[in-house]
Amino acid sequence: MSTHRLFFLRSCLIITLSLPACLLPSPSFAQDEGLTFEQAQTRTAYARRQMETKRQDLKDAAASEEKALRNADDLKKRYEEAVKAAQAATKAREDADKAFNEAREHWAEESARLKRIYNRSQSPAAPK
Repeated sequence: MSTHRLFFLRSCLIITLSLPACLLPSPSFAQDEGLTFEQAQTRTAYARRQMETKRQDLKDAAASEEKALRNADDLKKRYEEAVKAAQAATKAREDADKAFNEAREHWAEESARLKRIYNRSQSPAAPK
């Protein structure tokens, strides 16, 4: 699932969970009977302040989530680049190992050739 889709789904869940209780249907309107207009107005203002606080909490959480998702994407890219660099380093080591083995084989051949020539030059039958 893409990070943008996860972000959207999480945002929808947060919004749904943060809906103020005043927007949900109440089981009965019997509580309204004993309130004065001023009391209802005060309660409504208080509920609005709570809603605004929760809205800001939601914005903060969404911004934090977005930052974390960007950071995760950046880390994923850095990881992929590091894996590529490690693969390139492994290839370079394998190439260097191959070149070293070829040089060692060449040295062994030249060393054997030198030994044969030296042995021929030291034999009594060799013309001087």
